[in-house]
Amino acid sequence: MKNRDSFLLSIPSKSPST
Repeated sequence: MKNRDSFLLSIPSKSPST
């Protein structure tokens, strides 16, 4: 699931982890 990582890194708005 690389899409998720890319998506999260692309829009780090509500990241519960980072």
